[in-house]
Amino acid sequence: MPQLGTICITNQAPNKAIIDIEGIIGIPEWWQFDDPQDRIATFDKFKKKCNEIRDLKASEVTVNIRSIGGDVSHALLIHDSLCEIENVTTICYGYTASAATLIAQAGKTRQISSNALYLIHQCSTVARGNIADLKDTIDTLEKTNDRIVNIYSTRTGKPADHFRDILDRKNGNGEWLSPQDTVNLGLADEIITVSGAVNIDLDLFADMGYPEIPENLFPEPEKPTETNLSNKNLMTKIKNSLAALWAFCNFPADREEQEITDEHLLKVNNELAARQEIINNLTSERDQLQAKVTEKDQKIANLENKVAELNGKPGAVTTEPTNATDTNGGSDDTIADINAAKDLYNSIKDF
Repeated sequence: MPQLGTICITNQAPNKAIIDIEGIIGIPEWWQFDDPQDRIATFDKFKKKCNEIRDLKASEVTVNIRSIGGDVSHALLIHDSLCEIENVTTICYGYTASAATLIAQAGKTRQISSNALYLIHQCSTVARGNIADLKDTIDTLEKTNDRIVNIYSTRTGKPADHFRDILDRKNGNGEWLSPQDTVNLGLADEIITVSGAVNIDLDLFADMGYPEIPENLFPEPEKPTETNLSNKNLMTKIKNSLAALWAFCNFPADREEQEITDEHLLKVNNELAARQEIINNLTSERDQLQAKVTEKDQKIANLENKVAELNGKPGAVTTEPTNATDTNGGSDDTIADINAAKDLYNSIKDF
């Protein structure tokens, strides 16, 4: 089933209102299974909401549009109702198509997201009957197309034929416009930068007869830069540091705001000083051990040199003498020196 349309109005004090129009416009109530009065995007329900806004005397009304279109009749009625309200700002998000673009033209200020795409095309319908019936249907479609291009023309100041040409492209399926194309045509006043994904399953486009979206209209994903990565890492470190501070001060984890008193700061400073002292002591011990290792390495090197020197004397034993009595003709003093060197070497070589 297609995405069902919804209209939600939120009153923002003072004197502000937000209208969210989402999904397919004008879905009949019998399509809804639960609480249709809350989820329907038809003119009848919208009209009641508009009356509520008028009663509130809202001075600013923002209309967020996340819709791929729907029933032209409902869209025209919603458009006309919005035109009766002052200071309306319409904002198009995601894939704003077909009838939804008519609603967007009701804004005194018309904005479009930098991530959005905009589709205008001929209206379409399903017809049955005899030749006369089909001719009447064609006549109604032609008049509806005239009404659509007149709204675009009146709002932009451009000739109606200019928009009729766009509607007629691709056998009447129209054309997808980038945000900049939309502004250049006068269908939007400005492009805004927002985060968020598009609003509809692309598989629905084929069902509704919409043209394919050219690949060049899809915005390229922002590539991470070294600066962005550095900032992200910095923010991660800050968040981790704040989380550690929160835990150390025994603040509730679910509270976003908490007053840090002088007592808290003194406790943190004392803890930091104590930990710094531990770090200094460990650093000193490490340096002392490193000095000992260097000293032992030097002694080993000296003994290895001495063994090599003794091995080079006439009648000396090899570097691995078995015992003091295995002389092989060497002098007693030489053998004693070698054995002493060997014992010392073995005592420290594995340090």
